[in-house]
Amino acid sequence: MKHRNQPPVHPFGSVLLALIAAAALGIIYWVFGIGKDALMYAVAALAVFAMPVVVIFGITGIVLGVRRLLRGRNAEIL
Repeated sequence: MKHRNQPPVHPFGSVLLALIAAAALGIIYWVFGIGKDALMYAVAALAVFAMPVVVIFGITGIVLGVRRLLRGRNAEIL
């Protein structure tokens, strides 16, 4: 049995789906007043899925900023 190579999954895919679910359920809850548990689950899923993305891009931004600062200081010293 041959397995086809699957295309890579975009890192924001699950985050965007959770964001859409939270927005849709939020509107339903706001308009009709039903679905509070589903809305809380969607918001929790959004937080769980977004946390790795935020951490990875946050660490990358901090490292790049520190490198830029250190490069600027080394150029001034020389």
